[in-house]
Amino acid sequence: MVVSKIIPYFAVHLGNKCKSLLTYIIHFNSFGIMEINKNNYYQFSDTELLKEYKKCEDSEMKAFLLEKILNRFEYDYTQKAGESKDELFGRIMENWINGQYNSKKGVAKRMAQSHRYLQGELFWLFYEYCKVLAENYDRNYFDPRNEAACKYAKDIVEMIGF
Repeated sequence: MVVSKIIPYFAVHLGNKCKSLLTYIIHFNSFGIMEINKNNYYQFSDTELLKEYKKCEDSEMKAFLLEKILNRFEYDYTQKAGESKDELFGRIMENWINGQYNSKKGVAKRMAQSHRYLQGELFWLFYEYCKVLAENYDRNYFDPRNEAACKYAKDIVEMIGF
């Protein structure tokens, strides 16, 4: 049985070199030998990892943090096998919406300040998204979490009429 304890990471490994990493998970394996598990870095945001990388003085930890940052970048922002650029953009946008922004209104205001051509392109992207949601509504392909979005999208498509 593996037992986990949360303890200050810097007290175990780094001294004062990276002390803002306040917690680290230590596992005791079946022999009772303590092992440091670096897999808990998933809990840090990209920004937090980058901040820690910039502050860190321990070369081994700095290399580890850089590897994690690059792995996340590769995973989040590069095309997967068989993935189109459109699918990549959709995945990036999905990940961003799932926790990377603070205000829908703030993002909308910023987008309305972009180049006029880009504003038009964004609108037509939104309209195509509405058409897909409207089709989902017609096929009953929704649940309570997105039912209103599908219904309103159908209303928008019917109102615009093409």
